Amino acid sequence: MSNSMLQLTLLAVVITVMVRQVVGSNNVRPPTNHIKTVGRNATAVENVASREIEEETFEVRCFDDESCEADQFCHGRREEKVCLPCRRLRRRCNRDSMCCKGNVCLNGICVRPRERVALEGRRHDNEEEQEEEAEVTETVTDADSRETFQDTKETFQRGSAWSRCLRSSDCQEGLCCARHWFSKVCKPMLTQGDACTRPDKRTVPGELFQRCPCEEALSCRPSRDVVVEGKPRLYTCQQ
Repeated sequence: MSNSMLQLTLLAVVITVMVRQVVGSNNVRPPTNHIKTVGRNATAVENVASREIEEETFEVRCFDDESCEADQFCHGRREEKVCLPCRRLRRRCNRDSMCCKGNVCLNGICVRPRERVALEGRRHDNEEEQEEEAEVTETVTDADSRETFQDTKETFQRGSAWSRCLRSSDCQEGLCCARHWFSKVCKPMLTQGDACTRPDKRTVPGELFQRCPCEEALSCRPSRDVVVEGKPRLYTCQQ
Protein backbone atom coordinates (compact mmCIF):
# COMPACT_ATOMS: atom_id res chain seq x y z
CA MET A 1 0.00 0.00 0.00
CA SER A 2 2.82 2.38 0.85
CA ASN A 3 4.57 1.58 -2.44
CA SER A 4 1.48 2.39 -4.47
CA MET A 5 1.08 5.72 -2.68
CA LEU A 6 4.71 6.56 -3.33
CA GLN A 7 4.30 5.81 -7.02
CA LEU A 8 1.20 7.96 -7.24
CA THR A 9 3.01 10.83 -5.51
CA LEU A 10 5.96 10.61 -7.92
CA LEU A 11 3.59 10.47 -10.90
CA ALA A 12 1.79 13.58 -9.67
CA VAL A 13 5.08 15.42 -9.26
CA VAL A 14 6.19 14.46 -12.78
CA ILE A 15 2.87 15.56 -14.27
CA THR A 16 3.07 18.89 -12.39
CA VAL A 17 6.59 19.55 -13.68
CA MET A 18 5.58 18.73 -17.25
CA VAL A 19 2.53 21.00 -17.09
CA ARG A 20 4.65 23.89 -15.77
CA GLN A 21 7.16 23.43 -18.59
CA VAL A 22 4.40 23.53 -21.23
CA VAL A 23 2.78 26.64 -19.72
CA GLY A 24 6.15 28.36 -19.36
CA SER A 25 7.04 27.71 -22.99
CA ASN A 26 3.80 29.39 -24.12
CA ASN A 27 4.51 32.54 -22.07
CA VAL A 28 8.08 33.04 -23.33
CA ARG A 29 8.48 36.26 -25.41
CA PRO A 30 9.57 35.76 -28.97
CA PRO A 31 13.07 36.95 -29.87
CA THR A 32 13.59 40.30 -31.52
CA ASN A 33 14.09 38.60 -34.87
CA HIS A 34 10.70 36.88 -34.66
CA ILE A 35 8.95 36.44 -37.97
CA LYS A 36 6.28 39.08 -37.09
CA THR A 37 8.88 41.72 -36.25
CA VAL A 38 10.78 40.86 -39.40
CA GLY A 39 7.60 41.40 -41.39
CA ARG A 40 7.13 44.96 -40.09
CA ASN A 41 10.80 45.80 -40.62
CA ALA A 42 10.66 44.37 -44.12
CA THR A 43 7.82 46.75 -45.03
CA ALA A 44 9.79 49.77 -43.80
CA VAL A 45 12.89 48.61 -45.67
CA GLU A 46 10.88 48.19 -48.85
CA ASN A 47 9.54 51.76 -48.55
CA VAL A 48 13.03 53.21 -48.08
CA ALA A 49 14.35 51.13 -50.95
CA SER A 50 11.54 52.28 -53.24
CA ARG A 51 12.33 55.93 -52.45
CA GLU A 52 16.00 55.36 -53.16
CA ILE A 53 15.12 53.69 -56.44
CA GLU A 54 12.93 56.65 -57.41
CA GLU A 55 15.72 59.09 -56.60
CA GLU A 56 18.22 57.05 -58.56
CA THR A 57 15.77 56.85 -61.46
CA PHE A 58 15.25 60.66 -61.39
CA GLU A 59 18.97 61.49 -61.24
CA VAL A 60 20.25 59.45 -64.16
CA ARG A 61 23.91 59.97 -64.96
CA CYS A 62 24.65 61.23 -68.47
CA PHE A 63 27.43 62.41 -70.78
CA ASP A 64 25.44 64.66 -73.13
CA ASP A 65 21.85 65.53 -74.03
CA GLU A 66 21.53 62.47 -76.26
CA SER A 67 22.10 60.25 -73.21
CA CYS A 68 18.81 61.47 -71.65
CA GLU A 69 15.16 60.99 -72.54
CA ALA A 70 13.40 63.16 -75.11
CA ASP A 71 11.92 65.43 -72.43
CA GLN A 72 15.19 65.79 -70.49
CA PHE A 73 18.60 67.44 -70.89
CA CYS A 74 22.06 66.71 -69.46
CA HIS A 75 23.19 69.23 -66.87
CA GLY A 76 26.00 69.57 -64.33
CA ARG A 77 29.76 69.42 -64.08
CA ARG A 78 31.85 67.02 -66.08
CA GLU A 79 31.78 64.18 -63.54
CA GLU A 80 28.42 65.04 -61.95
CA LYS A 81 26.12 65.37 -64.96
CA VAL A 82 22.55 64.13 -64.51
CA CYS A 83 19.39 64.17 -66.63
CA LEU A 84 16.93 66.90 -65.62
CA PRO A 85 13.38 67.67 -66.86
CA CYS A 86 13.17 70.10 -69.79
CA ARG A 87 12.50 73.79 -69.13
CA ARG A 88 9.07 75.21 -69.98
CA LEU A 89 8.23 78.57 -71.60
CA ARG A 90 9.81 81.67 -70.04
CA ARG A 91 12.26 79.57 -68.01
CA ARG A 92 16.01 80.23 -68.06
CA CYS A 93 18.24 78.34 -70.49
CA ASN A 94 21.57 78.51 -72.29
CA ARG A 95 20.87 76.22 -75.27
CA ASP A 96 17.92 74.89 -77.27
CA SER A 97 18.13 71.35 -75.85
CA MET A 98 17.28 72.66 -72.37
CA CYS A 99 13.83 73.81 -73.54
CA CYS A 100 10.89 71.43 -73.92
CA LYS A 101 10.05 70.10 -77.37
CA GLY A 102 8.78 72.79 -79.73
CA ASN A 103 10.56 75.67 -77.97
CA VAL A 104 13.96 77.30 -78.44
CA CYS A 105 16.39 79.26 -76.26
CA LEU A 106 16.54 83.00 -77.01
CA ASN A 107 18.59 85.42 -74.89
CA GLY A 108 18.64 82.93 -72.01
CA ILE A 109 14.84 82.32 -72.04
CA CYS A 110 12.78 79.45 -73.54
CA VAL A 111 10.44 80.94 -76.18
CA ARG A 112 8.40 79.95 -79.23
CA PRO A 113 10.39 79.48 -82.45
CA ARG A 114 8.54 82.31 -84.21
CA GLU A 115 9.89 84.81 -81.67
CA ARG A 116 13.48 83.92 -82.56
CA VAL A 117 12.72 84.03 -86.29
CA ALA A 118 11.37 87.56 -85.92
CA LEU A 119 14.43 88.69 -83.94
CA GLU A 120 16.87 87.08 -86.36
CA GLY A 121 15.08 88.85 -89.21
CA ARG A 122 15.61 92.20 -87.53
CA ARG A 123 19.26 91.35 -86.88
CA HIS A 124 19.71 90.42 -90.54
CA ASP A 125 18.27 93.77 -91.63
CA ASN A 126 20.59 95.62 -89.25
CA GLU A 127 23.59 93.68 -90.53
CA GLU A 128 22.70 94.58 -94.11
CA GLU A 129 22.43 98.24 -93.17
CA GLN A 130 25.81 98.10 -91.45
CA GLU A 131 27.35 96.45 -94.50
CA GLU A 132 25.93 99.15 -96.76
CA GLU A 133 27.27 101.86 -94.47
CA ALA A 134 30.68 100.18 -94.44
CA GLU A 135 30.73 100.11 -98.24
CA VAL A 136 29.82 103.79 -98.44
CA THR A 137 32.39 104.90 -95.84
CA GLU A 138 35.23 102.78 -97.19
CA THR A 139 38.33 104.88 -97.79
CA VAL A 140 40.19 104.09 -101.02
CA THR A 141 43.71 105.34 -101.66
CA ASP A 142 44.81 103.35 -104.67
CA ALA A 143 44.15 104.97 -108.07
CA ASP A 144 42.55 101.88 -109.59
CA SER A 145 40.44 101.44 -106.49
CA ARG A 146 39.29 105.06 -106.73
CA GLU A 147 38.07 104.44 -110.27
CA THR A 148 36.18 101.33 -109.14
CA PHE A 149 34.68 103.25 -106.25
CA GLN A 150 33.60 106.03 -108.61
CA ASP A 151 31.79 103.50 -110.82
CA THR A 152 30.10 102.01 -107.79
CA LYS A 153 29.07 105.45 -106.58
CA GLU A 154 27.50 106.31 -109.93
CA THR A 155 25.41 103.15 -109.91
CA PHE A 156 24.46 103.60 -106.24
CA GLN A 157 20.82 104.55 -105.86
CA ARG A 158 20.59 107.68 -103.76
CA GLY A 159 18.19 107.78 -100.86
CA SER A 160 14.79 109.42 -101.00
CA ALA A 161 13.28 111.63 -98.31
CA TRP A 162 13.60 110.25 -94.75
CA SER A 163 15.84 107.36 -95.80
CA ARG A 164 19.02 106.78 -93.80
CA CYS A 165 22.26 108.38 -94.89
CA LEU A 166 25.78 109.25 -93.82
CA ARG A 167 26.36 112.36 -95.90
CA SER A 168 24.37 114.58 -98.25
CA SER A 169 25.85 112.85 -101.31
CA ASP A 170 23.88 109.74 -100.29
CA CYS A 171 20.60 111.62 -100.82
CA GLN A 172 18.74 112.58 -103.97
CA GLU A 173 18.88 116.06 -105.44
CA GLY A 174 17.03 118.61 -103.34
CA LEU A 175 17.76 116.71 -100.11
CA CYS A 176 20.45 116.87 -97.47
CA CYS A 177 21.65 114.45 -94.80
CA ALA A 178 20.68 115.77 -91.34
CA ARG A 179 20.36 114.25 -87.88
CA HIS A 180 16.94 113.04 -86.76
CA TRP A 181 16.97 111.58 -83.25
CA PHE A 182 20.00 109.27 -83.06
CA SER A 183 20.50 108.65 -86.78
CA LYS A 184 20.84 110.66 -89.98
CA VAL A 185 18.15 110.79 -92.68
CA CYS A 186 17.63 112.59 -95.98
CA LYS A 187 15.58 115.76 -95.43
CA PRO A 188 14.27 118.36 -97.95
CA MET A 189 16.28 121.51 -98.52
CA LEU A 190 14.63 124.64 -97.11
CA THR A 191 12.72 126.88 -99.51
CA GLN A 192 11.60 130.51 -99.48
CA GLY A 193 10.01 131.42 -96.12
CA ASP A 194 10.97 128.22 -94.30
CA ALA A 195 12.34 128.59 -90.78
CA CYS A 196 16.08 127.96 -90.74
CA THR A 197 18.87 127.63 -88.22
CA ARG A 198 21.05 130.66 -87.58
CA PRO A 199 24.41 130.27 -89.30
CA ASP A 200 26.31 130.73 -86.05
CA LYS A 201 24.33 127.85 -84.47
CA ARG A 202 24.50 125.44 -87.37
CA THR A 203 26.83 122.97 -85.61
CA VAL A 204 25.36 122.64 -82.12
CA PRO A 205 26.84 119.56 -80.39
CA GLY A 206 24.26 116.98 -79.34
CA GLU A 207 21.47 118.47 -81.49
CA LEU A 208 18.85 115.76 -82.19
CA PHE A 209 16.88 117.51 -84.94
CA GLN A 210 18.93 119.27 -87.60
CA ARG A 211 17.56 121.37 -90.45
CA CYS A 212 18.87 121.37 -93.98
CA PRO A 213 20.36 124.61 -95.29
CA CYS A 214 18.43 126.90 -97.58
CA GLU A 215 18.31 126.20 -101.30
CA GLU A 216 20.73 127.91 -103.65
CA ALA A 217 20.14 131.63 -104.13
CA LEU A 218 18.57 131.77 -100.63
CA SER A 219 20.16 132.69 -97.32
CA CYS A 220 19.12 132.35 -93.69
CA ARG A 221 18.34 135.84 -92.36
CA PRO A 222 16.27 137.37 -89.54
CA SER A 223 12.58 137.63 -90.29
CA ARG A 224 10.91 141.02 -89.93
CA ASP A 225 7.51 139.44 -89.38
CA VAL A 226 8.35 138.06 -85.90
CA VAL A 227 9.90 140.69 -83.64
CA VAL A 228 10.16 140.48 -79.84
CA GLU A 229 11.33 143.54 -77.88
CA GLY A 230 12.53 145.13 -81.07
CA LYS A 231 14.66 142.13 -82.07
CA PRO A 232 13.88 139.47 -84.65
CA ARG A 233 13.43 136.07 -83.06
CA LEU A 234 12.90 133.98 -86.19
CA TYR A 235 15.26 133.27 -89.05
CA THR A 236 13.87 132.30 -92.46
CA CYS A 237 15.22 131.50 -95.91
CA GLN A 238 15.17 134.70 -97.98
CA GLN A 239 16.57 135.95 -101.25
